[in-house]
Amino acid sequence: PYLTGPRLTIRNGKLLVDPDIELELPADGWVRFEIEAALAGGEAKESTTWKLRVAFPDGSERVFVDLPCASPQFNQLNWVGFTSVATDTTVFYLDSFTLDCKP
Repeated sequence: PYLTGPRLTIRNGKLLVDPDIELELPADGWVRFEIEAALAGGEAKESTTWKLRVAFPDGSERVFVDLPCASPQFNQLNWVGFTSVATDTTVFYLDSFTLDCKP
């Protein structure tokens, strides 16, 4: 079965992370998202949480910690995806994507 880890949504110019986090995003500049999650490498673990840092074009940033993963049993990264559920023609830009594994 697929287990979903950190998940965020951008809809109508807003970042949505969970029911409690909603941020307006600027349409005229790059926004940087950094996601960190400590994984158990396939071992059973009660739950994995993650950290999100959002850096705005003006130099300000917001940090959110101890965010719950979409699937509480998520503990191993097997797939990373960027998708759109738009029903109209739209575009989004992704630049400088990196994925690091740290001990």
